[in-house]
Amino acid sequence: MVSDALSPMDLQTFARASLKDSLAGKQIPAEYADKTPADIPTDERASVMGQILADNLTQEQILELIEAAILQPTVSESWPLFEGLFNRRAIEERLVELFPDEITRPELRFKSWLRLEMLTKPMDSNPLVSGVRTALLGTVYLLIIVVLTAFPVGIAAAIYLEEYADPNKWYNRLIETNIRNLAGVPSIIYGLLGLQLLVRFMGDPATGGLGLTSGQAFGIIDGTGRNIITAGLTLSLLVLPVVIINAQESIRAVPPSYRDASYGLGATKWQTIWRTVLPSALPGILTGIILSLSRAVGETAPLVVVGASTFIVQDPGLFTRFTALPIQIYNWTSRPQAGFRELAAAAIIILLVLLVAINTIAFVLRNQARRRLQV
Repeated sequence: MVSDALSPMDLQTFARASLKDSLAGKQIPAEYADKTPADIPTDERASVMGQILADNLTQEQILELIEAAILQPTVSESWPLFEGLFNRRAIEERLVELFPDEITRPELRFKSWLRLEMLTKPMDSNPLVSGVRTALLGTVYLLIIVVLTAFPVGIAAAIYLEEYADPNKWYNRLIETNIRNLAGVPSIIYGLLGLQLLVRFMGDPATGGLGLTSGQAFGIIDGTGRNIITAGLTLSLLVLPVVIINAQESIRAVPPSYRDASYGLGATKWQTIWRTVLPSALPGILTGIILSLSRAVGETAPLVVVGASTFIVQDPGLFTRFTALPIQIYNWTSRPQAGFRELAAAAIIILLVLLVAINTIAFVLRNQARRRLQV
């Protein structure tokens, strides 16, 4: 209970660390500060841990901790918000009919599944205390990898195809045709590509891989290649055709007179592209970025194929096990307990809020680029 309530460490690390390290910044009895939980005598351990909880938590927090860890209440049934507000009397009458004995009758509480604690708590087998922190961090990390890899490569490819490549060459026409075809390939195919190329070929050396995406080439001992790096790169491959196509259309829409005016002033080809073409095409490029991120944030099939987990309690790292919000929502909807289905609905709202926030930022940047062009 002490490790869950007061320490950022997982249980195994907490058991090996001294109390002053595992409970840094908390009130600890001075005579036990340098000891690990195992060093405290068995007959004193319960009282010492209880004293630490009493010194660092309010009475309300202690009661909530006891209820979650010892009583472990379960959810028998839940109702939508408006039904709970305006039809509460009928719900209470139904409970009395189903459970005439007041002692065994479930307690009726008003509790929202969508709460701030969901963002700070990891997953749990009890829906009442489970959160989406690990899945939310996984989704954010995946989007960062997509932004850092797919967008520079996609925009660079569009610049080459529109400004440098000879459209009369057969291989350039073949590249453009394949890019447009790849935009319509099902996401599960990209997942299989990521599994073979990124997980197996570039992953764990034990299976014949190069050790790059598993981290073993960089000193990571237990990496397998089924991590955020491979998942993010797989999603980058998925959205790359969309980024290239939208960037091409935006660059193509820049009037030729802009280029001619730049060349007339003595600018080189690259100076013309960097200072004239790209700023004019930026609003359209940002539109492609919005579409790409919207697709990447909701993908599930590629993540399942490359090895996303459905239940982890530790925050993901670049070369460790990971999960994402769509994976967690899918897992919760398939659980038999009613509480997890309600929790999945709350996680869907969080995913939508994240998507709206990303799109809002992209819209603001796009509108600023348009205003700059008009000025």
